[in-house]
Amino acid sequence: MDASKLMSLMKDKKASMARKDKASRPKPGANRIVLLPGWRKEEQHVWFHEFGQHFIKNEAGEIKAVYPCNEATYGKPCAVCDGLSQAMRSTKDDKLIELLGEAKTGRDIMINALDLGSENPNTPVPYAIKRGVFSDLVTLIEEWGIQVFTKELVLTREGKGLNTKYSIQISPKEFVVSPSILEKLVDLDDYVKQESEEQQKRALGAIGALVGLPGPSTASSVRSDKPLTSASSLLLESDDAGLLEMELTGASNPTPTAASTVSLEEELDGLLGGAN
Repeated sequence: MDASKLMSLMKDKKASMARKDKASRPKPGANRIVLLPGWRKEEQHVWFHEFGQHFIKNEAGEIKAVYPCNEATYGKPCAVCDGLSQAMRSTKDDKLIELLGEAKTGRDIMINALDLGSENPNTPVPYAIKRGVFSDLVTLIEEWGIQVFTKELVLTREGKGLNTKYSIQISPKEFVVSPSILEKLVDLDDYVKQESEEQQKRALGAIGALVGLPGPSTASSVRSDKPLTSASSLLLESDDAGLLEMELTGASNPTPTAASTVSLEEELDGLLGGAN
């Protein structure tokens, strides 16, 4: 037995089984939150991390695999993006092309926040916001500076699916963030590390199954240790309120059938990060 291959397999299997805390998301109506500073000791000004995921469905609309997108999260080549592009080139079926296009990437911006309406209002949580909300937060910081991190914020969500709208306002209410709260900040660098060779093979296999391509025999991940943190690059993109919002609210998201394996259900539960 090759000991190095054994240890590599065990490491990858452990990573695929690791459970991440579900990300909190804005609920319908007004959400009271407190924006928290960065989790890195020497870089507290870096308070956000991009995070993208692929949601791969079969022709019945059932989610068969969910996998992080390296391009959206780290600005690095993504094997699943490449697999989707290859699959789209291999078929002339308009319905399959549309289905593959929907799996491109759902993008969020991850932040540390206090969800004041939750059961644990003084515990930092990984909080997923849309890119338009992030743009509004950047504008608030430009206007108010560091005070944004000492005030309650009111984040309002209205509508569903493609018609979902968000707005965010700064409240006059002060909020003192205690040192004990800062000690519990979520390491977002670690949170977005949800890749594994096993899950990547499953995602590529689900893509291949749609168009009759053979599944992968090997898979590899490319990851950077630093997030995409250029505010200017983030603001150039439009708000992706459609596809992922529909996935997470269930607007057009049939749930997997009972034939789905328990392991897939568990992985979907963790990777969806707060899906309803």
